[in-house]
Amino acid sequence: MKLMKKISAVLLSLCLLVPCFSMVAFAADGRISFTDPSTAVGEYVEVRCVLRSTSGNMGAVEVALTYDESYLKFDSGDGIEVSGSGALTCKGTASSAEASFVAKFQALQEGTTKIELASASVTDSADMEISMSEGYSTVTIEEGDPSKIEEDGNEGDIFVNGDLNNGFQPYFRMKV
Repeated sequence: MKLMKKISAVLLSLCLLVPCFSMVAFAADGRISFTDPSTAVGEYVEVRCVLRSTSGNMGAVEVALTYDESYLKFDSGDGIEVSGSGALTCKGTASSAEASFVAKFQALQEGTTKIELASASVTDSADMEISMSEGYSTVTIEEGDPSKIEEDGNEGDIFVNGDLNNGFQPYFRMKV
């Protein structure tokens, strides 16, 4: 009888431990994909980035991109900020299983270049991290018109504000 109690106690202990070893948390899956556009030197091109979750709605999204500034000049994009030389960050909140943003660039020289994902932090609606498979964009730039390339508005600007002679206080802007 004592032996039977010991065997029962061991079996009960093992049965209670089994669920502990099989509790594995799986991260949600998703994918980040980009368009692969073509353009010409001097022209503008839009690159669309799409985030898709296969496990439900997304929450907070932060995506960091890098690009070669000798080929592309960032122009605009909703929710996109310049975060360094050749680096962009897009932050936002998604309330569905798909979110996207568009970055607009101007092509500077002929060739092929990539816009790559530096990092991505995506959570679901319960603030759990979603693992994303990464992608990149290949932009093909053909011969075009370099005279269309626009210079940045504040490069070479000089601002003068102050007293020059006998109380004359001008404020003017001169482009050099």
